[in-house]
Amino acid sequence: MTEPVQGGGASHGSRDEHVKHFCDEVLAWSKGNLRTFPWRTKRTSQYRHVVTELLLQRTRAGTVAEHYHEFFEVFPSWKSLEQSPIKLVEKRLKPLGLYKRRSVTLKNLASVMVRKNGRF
Repeated sequence: MTEPVQGGGASHGSRDEHVKHFCDEVLAWSKGNLRTFPWRTKRTSQYRHVVTELLLQRTRAGTVAEHYHEFFEVFPSWKSLEQSPIKLVEKRLKPLGLYKRRSVTLKNLASVMVRKNGRF
């Protein structure tokens, strides 16, 4: 059961209605205002989403976007990332910063994901 939202005002809708309205407003706003990035497509794989989230930590989105396609051409899957030498991963991550830490994190994650057949 939902309870009415407390507070003044003429609207007495449920909390769920307010949340839905808020979400609808944010989505409508986003259609004309969000920046376009290669990872914001419906066809982006789970692998690319996860790796991109790691790449975006403490790095500007524009910088990640500049190196996005090249990175995934070299490392198209968890397996390719796992099997690549750490020095190659570091080289591809260097323009993004924190490349030593990120390369270890990505290699470790790739090893786990290969063992789990890509399932979290």
